[in-house]
Amino acid sequence: MSIMYIKPGSISCNRIAIYLLGIWMVLAGCDKKPEPPDDPPVTEGRKALILNEGSYGNGNASLTLYNITTGEVHQDWFAGNNSGQVLGDILESAMLIGDRIFLVVNNSNKIVVVDRKDFRVQGTIVLDQPRYILPVSEELAYVSTMYHSKVYVINTQTLEIVHTIPMPYQNTEGLLLSGDYAYACSWDKANNKLYKIRTATHRIEDSITLAGYAPHSILRDRQERLWVFGGNKVYDITSSITVLQDNRAIRSYTFSPEAEIVKPVYNSRNDMLYFINVDYEYKTTQGIYKMHTEDTGVPATPMIAAGNFQYFYQITLDSLTQQLYIADPKGFIQNGDMLIYDLEGRLQQTIPTGLGPSKVLFL
Repeated sequence: MSIMYIKPGSISCNRIAIYLLGIWMVLAGCDKKPEPPDDPPVTEGRKALILNEGSYGNGNASLTLYNITTGEVHQDWFAGNNSGQVLGDILESAMLIGDRIFLVVNNSNKIVVVDRKDFRVQGTIVLDQPRYILPVSEELAYVSTMYHSKVYVINTQTLEIVHTIPMPYQNTEGLLLSGDYAYACSWDKANNKLYKIRTATHRIEDSITLAGYAPHSILRDRQERLWVFGGNKVYDITSSITVLQDNRAIRSYTFSPEAEIVKPVYNSRNDMLYFINVDYEYKTTQGIYKMHTEDTGVPATPMIAAGNFQYFYQITLDSLTQQLYIADPKGFIQNGDMLIYDLEGRLQQTIPTGLGPSKVLFL
């Protein structure tokens, strides 16, 4: 649009100004919807889909797409591929099942299902406070849920809830499939059990006593042992790890009362553990820790120390490149960064993200 310059104070200036003001008022009165953003180009190459939780209660979760092959970074990837549609409030996790991605939007009480290639919405599953998804068969998956004493069973083809599994405690978090059973961690301050669910019947068949309370995460090492992580600093429950073999505890680790051990991952060999120690007082113990599965004690110093007034929020391992993607949310008051480190703790790259970056899904 060209801009006409008129000398201030002239009669013609005043007349034209009134004329332009009238046009503006007419246009302003029109109920014209804004044009949706252009769809982002579909790019080739291997990709890292970064989940941005957003800030709690503001409904501003988003996706950042980082093309590992080309180095391109695309912000607002979900909205751009869905005519500006809002994803929701707190994008907690995501799971690739077949050709579709299941986006778990916790505080919006839904799972949004998108096509893997074009990211367009295929459907939505409405359920209470979903957290994590665990596929248990070709058609079924378990969904853990916050603030409720149950696990959902969904059909990943029809996108329907087909069953619910009653749980003894609220806040089921981590899930793991092993043979015919799914193991479930209920992150309740009064709970010191790991629950074993038979996937054929969707019923709890057994429980295993743990060394600590409030279990939240579970992993399996290269020797098929289960590592269960517990603790909740808000309720003064000390962080712990219980190692299970053949459904019984064979070893346990206890951390200092100041520690909050969260977000554990293994390397690709499943013999080296990486986790975050969150210290809400920003002490020197805060950072990323490294621990071998045969270590007899817990590490004393971080492999990657957090900076001043910095805390790490999430770790994801890229098993192909052997790199750690570590989320820095910058206090959830501004757009964050995804920091890429090698397995020895050397920073390789920084990727700008949306608000509240957390997990990464590799595509």
